[in-house]
Amino acid sequence: MTVLSNTSPIHYLILIGEVDILPELFGRVLIPSAVNAELRAQGAPEAVRIWMSRSTDWLDIGSVSSSLARELSLSSKIDPGEREAIALASEFASPLLLIDDREGRRVAEEVGIRVVGTLGLLDRADAAGLIADLPTAVTRLRASGFRIAPALVDHVLQRHKVRRATL
Repeated sequence: MTVLSNTSPIHYLILIGEVDILPELFGRVLIPSAVNAELRAQGAPEAVRIWMSRSTDWLDIGSVSSSLARELSLSSKIDPGEREAIALASEFASPLLLIDDREGRRVAEEVGIRVVGTLGLLDRADAAGLIADLPTAVTRLRASGFRIAPALVDHVLQRHKVRRATL
């Protein structure tokens, strides 16, 4: 399975100290050049820029060759990183796109791309035993400025409680 990411999942996982769940869950993650630029931009948090300056063997940068990127730039209100991530994902069979933005998720799903957001990644990592303390990770995520519906947080924390009760 090819896994691609938009900016926000990597950005927030770095900020909360959980970015290492990505290679554990997926092996390798591909980002387009616009996402790479956003993560390295002067406006990105220092922790994100520092992390991006380090070399990782699991994060690859890809180029978009699809005309979908041009079509999306004309017809939607999503940013360049989201456009390139969706366009690059569209070039693969059965891709998974890591993306949080509601409009970006909608556009990706319209073109047949499966999506999961940062909270969903934390939930998957918890189910796989990769996070020591999911409630604390969720608290750090919310404190980082990440916006999420309280009902989704409650749902993930309830799933966590059920998993822990069955251990």
